Formats: sequence, structure tokens, C-alpha cells
Amino acid sequence: HGLNPDVKLKDSGVEWLGDVPEHWDIRKLKEIASFINRGTPPLYTQNQIYKVVNQATFSKNRWDEKGIRFHATKNINNDRGKLEKDDILLASTGGGVLGKTWLFNENNGIYIADSHITIIRDSKNRFISKYIYYFFSIHYDLINGVLSQGSTNQTELQKSWLKQFLLSYPPIKEQQQIVNHIEKENSKTDKTIKAIEKEITLLKEYRKSLISNAVTGKIKVS
Repeated sequence: HGLNPDVKLKDSGVEWLGDVPEHWDIRKLKEIASFINRGTPPLYTQNQIYKVVNQATFSKNRWDEKGIRFHATKNINNDRGKLEKDDILLASTGGGVLGKTWLFNENNGIYIADSHITIIRDSKNRFISKYIYYFFSIHYDLINGVLSQGSTNQTELQKSWLKQFLLSYPPIKEQQQIVNHIEKENSKTDKTIKAIEKEITLLKEYRKSLISNAVTGKIKVS
């Protein structure tokens, strides 16, 4: 899909954003998110009620509850790490992992994020969560390299810097249109990938069969 020649662009004034449509705003994250905070340091228990989400749960770009542990609490609603639908999760410690992101939509229990994860949400409907999630997902290198501060043993996402992070901010209706377009195109891409993977599997099977038949004398070679 080519760029739309009818869209008038302006310089965003932000190096990593470049030009954006002239009717879009540039906003600091803290201006559109009502909650930007680390999760809860878990108190582990054998009681399998409240699931603890850590960076490994989503850092491989898939949701993985293998080996998940559980949190002990008298009142889960008092835990700032309790996750809600459409929360944006950011891995917040460790080089190579810091900046990995996930859009939380699990409904198989009650979850809390541990203190190595930053939760981003808004209670005032100022953004479409999937739009912000997609935005962060393409800026992993920037977050990993710029919004972190190294120490002797650890690299951590700095909350004060994250709050000041500048985003391109279309009108809400347009955010939803962008999300719809991305998901439509992603669906087409996924189908193409599956078709290619199937072809690769068939070619590998053919190669294996060819070798097997050749070395066992089942085909005529010249």
C-alpha cells in the first residue's frame, strides 16, 4: 500500500517520529494515560488464585503461562499490579528484553504484573489501547536504547522519562481506523506466511524423499 498523496504532512519536531499528518497532535504519554506504573512485588504462594505475570510471560511475542506462579494477597484490588482488559504492558528491566510490549486481554483468571513490568492504561478513553500498543511495538529499539539507564548489573526503564515520551496522537476515530487497517493487513500477511510455510514443509519433505530414494537405489541416476 502506497502513501496517501492527499494527506498533508507537518514536521513533528520529534526526530524519531519525523513527518506526521498536520491534523495529528504530538502528546506526552502522561497527558493521555491516567496510570503509568510498575506492578506489584509478588508474595509467592502455592494457592493457585492470582497469577503473576512476569517479563518472560510475553517477551517472546506470545503469551506463555508455562511455569506461572501465584501471588498471595488479602485484597487483590489493593495491588497496583492487578491487570485490567486492554492494559499495555512494557517489560522494564534487562537489556534485550526491556521495551518488549503486550496488550493484555487474558480472561483465564485474575492476573497481577510483577514489579519488572510497567502498566499503561487510561480511564478517560483518551486513546485506543491497540493503537498505543502498536506504536510502542515498533519503537522497541528506541525504548531499549534511550528510555533506559544502565547501572552495574541492571538496565531499567525510567518512569520519569517514559511519562515524557512523545507520541503521534491522531483523533480517537482515526486511531480505531488505523487499528482496523493494521489488523486487516496482518490477517492477509498471516495467511501468506502460513501458505509459504506449508510450501517450505513440502519442499523439505521432497528433498528428504529424494535423498532417501537416491541412496537406496530406488531412482535411476545418471
